[in-house]
Amino acid sequence: MRKSLDDERGNAAIYLIWLLGIVSIIFLIVINISKVYITGAQSSNATEQAAIAGTSVIVSETKTAIEKFDANPLSDLTRAHHNMKSMGDVIEDQKDSYEDTGLSEDQAYIKALNHVLPEEIDAHPLLENTIKEHFISVGLNNRIYSTVTSIIEENHGNAADTQVILSDEDWRLEVESSVDYNSISDQKYIPEITEKIEGEGFGPTLEYLSRLY
Repeated sequence: MRKSLDDERGNAAIYLIWLLGIVSIIFLIVINISKVYITGAQSSNATEQAAIAGTSVIVSETKTAIEKFDANPLSDLTRAHHNMKSMGDVIEDQKDSYEDTGLSEDQAYIKALNHVLPEEIDAHPLLENTIKEHFISVGLNNRIYSTVTSIIEENHGNAADTQVILSDEDWRLEVESSVDYNSISDQKYIPEITEKIEGEGFGPTLEYLSRLY
């Protein structure tokens, strides 16, 4: 009788060890599946943040270019069309009206640029040339790329895989990049997997760029 009980205890122990092994494997599978989704979200967030940051560079340098235009004595010819207001003031007034509708300051300013600049650029070659020359002088493309890759790296993405595109259809900055996914392995049943999970992010539309490119 004692031997029979000992055998049952031994079998139960083996069964328990086997069960714990199965549970551990299932646990690792669940963790790895979760890591795939987490890494995918990380990649998407990184590219989205990078696209917005790159767009902010364009908007900031556009504002500086407009200030240069307003400082040019020849720009006085355009003030007569706007009750002697500078181009910067016209845009600020439009921005304020958009803010009154509930938009954030940044959203309202971009919308004001898109509302005001296309017609003004078409009407005033000096404005167009001033913005274009300023973009060239500050090395705008390099600054955008540097800003984008910096954000990608801060989010543990792969700067080497990063592509920055200015869409000539939607007139927005589009960023593509990747984040490395490394699975957790038990070194036996579940292999270690390393993959690049790609993400794509978009900045807001800058319609006025259609008059500059």
